Amino acid sequence: VIGKYKQGRYAEYPDIIRHYRCRSVTVTCDKPNAINLDGELLTSDKAEFTLVPGALRFFYPKGASYGREDAKVPAGAAVE
Repeated sequence: VIGKYKQGRYAEYPDIIRHYRCRSVTVTCDKPNAINLDGELLTSDKAEFTLVPGALRFFYPKGASYGREDAKVPAGAAVE
């Protein structure tokens, strides 16, 4: 499953992978769960995630692809 997810083929597994397009999402659980926040551990029964446009820049090695093989490198990405 991880290989197909990495290839962008996550839609082939709708029973275990859910894909949504949104600007924010709230996940609520019946009991507290561990959440990894950039290496920091938080335990909570609710997590809110919001997209902040332009807040992150991604760098990757020259020759590496971003997303699907036919996808274009996003504007502003460093590809050195």
